[in-house]
Amino acid sequence: MRISNWANRAWRSCLTASLALVVAAPWAAAQKVGSAPVTGADSYRNYCATCHGSKGKGNGPTAKALKSAPADLTQLNKGNAGQFPAERVTAILNGLDTISAHGRSDMPVWGPIFGTFDTDQAITAKRISNLVEYLRGMQGK
Repeated sequence: MRISNWANRAWRSCLTASLALVVAAPWAAAQKVGSAPVTGADSYRNYCATCHGSKGKGNGPTAKALKSAPADLTQLNKGNAGQFPAERVTAILNGLDTISAHGRSDMPVWGPIFGTFDTDQAITAKRISNLVEYLRGMQGK
């Protein structure tokens, strides 16, 4: 019995530590960057892929739990005369523009959140710019 109790406690401790690491990973990744802007790929993977999916198709693991289906981010050129709407995407990420699918907004407004990672507004703007450029590269894929 003693071995079983010890194994059970060890398993619970390991599980608790693993969950803490999973929850803290995106925040820690952003924090360790310090004043260097995170790449668009890193930002997408850490903050967008859970809803929009790793390929941007709107099929991330948490998509089914949302009130509205996440957008297929590979199709942002459609309806924009084949042009990527960089200004609008930037405005949405900064919370300056809303879209009806977000309603009261299941999607976080990343500009202010990124602003908590570093007090330099230029770095926050660069993080957003990197993410917008990453989304531009996803078009038509």
